[in-house]
Amino acid sequence: PSSPAAFSPAAASPAAASAAASSALPADAPPLVETRPPPWLLSPQSAASACQPFGPDAPPDVICCGAMVKYFAVAAGQVSGFVQYEESLKTWDHACGVICVAESGGTATDADGIAVRFPGRMFEVHGGIVCTSRWARTDDRERLLGAALANVTPYDYAADQAVY
Repeated sequence: PSSPAAFSPAAASPAAASAAASSALPADAPPLVETRPPPWLLSPQSAASACQPFGPDAPPDVICCGAMVKYFAVAAGQVSGFVQYEESLKTWDHACGVICVAESGGTATDADGIAVRFPGRMFEVHGGIVCTSRWARTDDRERLLGAALANVTPYDYAADQAVY
């Protein structure tokens, strides 16, 4: 039997992808995205010393980042974006939030910029999830992606081969 097709909110919303690709801020952009550095979030908070996309003097805003509220803060433009600094996640903890961000015109990708997909109960993302508001500046998104890339777990080829 074949497995069900993986769902990708970005693929379901071409308008969202088009809006996110624009580098110009729309007239309805919230004033927070003009702040330098922009407000941003990180989950888990314990990763703050490792994840510093805007430098050590620009820590993430404090919010209950284990909760769905981080996705809604991005969708509403209250923050520029967030990094979920984990690579192995549960679909039920993230699917609704990813859909909300995509429907609001924002993006939800892995560290390589590939749309988050939910092939089953668990899913993997390279470097973590990077969500950005539709109002996020391109350079802010690039900094958040770079911070997630720093989280990539290196592949240990020798250890993998020792299993065989």
